[in-house]
Amino acid sequence: MKLIAVIFMLSLASCHQRQVFSPPLGLGGVEAKFGNYSDDEVEALRASLARVAFPAEEGTAQSMLLRPVEPLNVSFSDDVPDKEGKGRMGGNVVEYWLNGRFVLQVASAYYKQDDQTFTKEEWAVVLTRSERDRFRRPIYPGDFGIIYVDQ
Repeated sequence: MKLIAVIFMLSLASCHQRQVFSPPLGLGGVEAKFGNYSDDEVEALRASLARVAFPAEEGTAQSMLLRPVEPLNVSFSDDVPDKEGKGRMGGNVVEYWLNGRFVLQVASAYYKQDDQTFTKEEWAVVLTRSERDRFRRPIYPGDFGIIYVDQ
């Protein structure tokens, strides 16, 4: 009888195994490298980003990171219609995986004013892994379904 109880307990334990997720992939199948940010540090970053008026100057979100995190390129866009008349050239989406559960996603847009003048703008958001799997932001706000290129 004890043997049956032990087998039953082991079978229950195997039903509750932790689900193992593979690392998110970027362009070219590159795997994300996770930082070691605590949940409190992630919330502090989220609060800091909430005070930024987007679009912001490129590099704003990355400069708010407490420690370096290796960027993961997830999207690139080129040769797009210039809907705003600002000289669109292209853009990209980069992710900074703060830990295995939270990611800072940054979309940058590039504009050409003339042969000498270029401007870059960015938008950033902190997402959970499940939010990231459902979230799609175009590089240029307002261009839903046109700009974002998934690989």
